[in-house]
Amino acid sequence: MLLPEHFSFNQQNLEDFVNCRRLFQLRHIQRQEWPSLESEPVREHEALMSLGEQFHTLVYQQGIGIPTEQLTTSITDPILGSWWNSFLTAGIDMIEGTRQFEKTLSIPFAGHRLMAKYDLVILTPDGHALIYDWKTSQHEPQRKWLQGRMQTKVYPLVLAAKTDPPVIESANIFMTYWYPVFPDSAVQFSYSEETLRSNRDLISGLIHEIESLTLEEFTRTEKAKMCEFCRYRSLCERGSKAGDVRQQEDVEITDASAFNIDFGELSSQV
Repeated sequence: MLLPEHFSFNQQNLEDFVNCRRLFQLRHIQRQEWPSLESEPVREHEALMSLGEQFHTLVYQQGIGIPTEQLTTSITDPILGSWWNSFLTAGIDMIEGTRQFEKTLSIPFAGHRLMAKYDLVILTPDGHALIYDWKTSQHEPQRKWLQGRMQTKVYPLVLAAKTDPPVIESANIFMTYWYPVFPDSAVQFSYSEETLRSNRDLISGLIHEIESLTLEEFTRTEKAKMCEFCRYRSLCERGSKAGDVRQQEDVEITDASAFNIDFGELSSQV
């Protein structure tokens, strides 16, 4: 098997494999350094990433008890201020229930670990589990695109498989992608036992496929358009010019390093 020892799967590396086997090989097996800029203009890309990180931090800080007024007055960037006001107006912070922010869960899965890091999970008094994920993309949310994302499949699966009580029924799990740029266009997904079983089979199949491939079988994608936003495109002779971040569906504010957590905490549960 080509995978590094103690390799854990998450929505990002599974998405990489689905998008391009070669990308998965370079990024997660060989851990290749990044030879190319991922997108242009660079400053705009970095600014969007920074704002996304700051927004996540604001929501987290409010969740752990820092007064909302104090957080609001600390904001100096008008775009971030607009996002924050949209969040406060949406009333997500008013939903009754037990909250967990920036929570990482891990379960044994297909001979490995399957991990998910949640922006927010709310366990309501009536037994529902509400997963929220903040998306700071500048593009209008597209339900069909989000439905196909590995994140939509991995996150509820990991949460449903947790072993600590209370056991969450599949039908009581809801996942919402919330966009501060488009606060009225949140996209919510509901689940069932059949849906989770299908997702479980899909992810398990992907993992077994990854394990079975030889190095030569990690081929590059046939969708050359995707290579414009790939940091490894020069290694695949797919050009050296970065794609325009303004055309990208979602600006990734975290990478695999977000999952480099203490293995002593892998059994932690919501």
